[in-house]
Amino acid sequence: MKIFSLFFSLLFSSYFTFAQESKRVSYDQLGISFVIPLGWQPQEINQGILLQKPGLAGFIFASTHNQSLEELKADALKPLNDGQGTNLQLSDSLQILGSNAIAGHYQGLLEGSPAKCYIIGMENPTGGLGITIIAASEPDLFSEQLQEVAFEFASSFQFEKVDKSSEIQEWKSFLSGMRLTYMETYNSPSYSDGGISGGYNIKRTIDLCPQGHFNSGNSSSFQMDGLGRTNSNQKGQGTWDIVLGMDGMLHLELKDYTGEIRHYRLEYLEEKLYLNGERYFRTDDGDNAPYCN
Repeated sequence: MKIFSLFFSLLFSSYFTFAQESKRVSYDQLGISFVIPLGWQPQEINQGILLQKPGLAGFIFASTHNQSLEELKADALKPLNDGQGTNLQLSDSLQILGSNAIAGHYQGLLEGSPAKCYIIGMENPTGGLGITIIAASEPDLFSEQLQEVAFEFASSFQFEKVDKSSEIQEWKSFLSGMRLTYMETYNSPSYSDGGISGGYNIKRTIDLCPQGHFNSGNSSSFQMDGLGRTNSNQKGQGTWDIVLGMDGMLHLELKDYTGEIRHYRLEYLEEKLYLNGERYFRTDDGDNAPYCN
């Protein structure tokens, strides 16, 4: 059960839009809605949802994940260690909450501080992003009320299927067989005779082949077909696809044969292509054609 994944980066703009009109908060881009518990104050922190209630020790925190129920169960039985001061162990039996959720009590360190936690992992029955909810406090201050509110909060979540298939196909057609190139140049002139001047040039390329594999490189090296292969039948560095990201937007996903996975948020604004907010040029001819052999 992963606690520290990517969170609702856009959620609070939706919350403040809808909270005055209705108790139910909807995030249509993800097909997710929920109700803020009465008397609890939400705020944005680390791109997630933090809930606190004046006078009650502890907090409740919600995040998204992309795991199945079986994957959640497998992770829940392992120590939850993020390598940055969090190390939590399951302290009793794992609870099964209906057909698409699990929960458990954990104790240990949370960001370096002693903590007791109740963590709920929910699979999205429509196949979209699921939800992880953590209720935590200092070990001596953990209360039944905190756990009950976490359960109430989890029970309020509703999921609707988000059909992105047509958009995904449009992006695949738009990018397949293309070289994507990012370029950046900076020159620092000398302000005196004999002075020092300098600069740099950055160039990154991603070749998206129609067969489903990719190659990538930079200004000093271009990685050609076959790097990282595990058998002779594989082409390129890995495979590419268009997927729904944790932020509800479509992403270019590059899966390297070595196991590395990279995601790039896709945007097309004013006839310009952006990956993770950076401008990329899309070409398919001459020296700027993709390498797909």
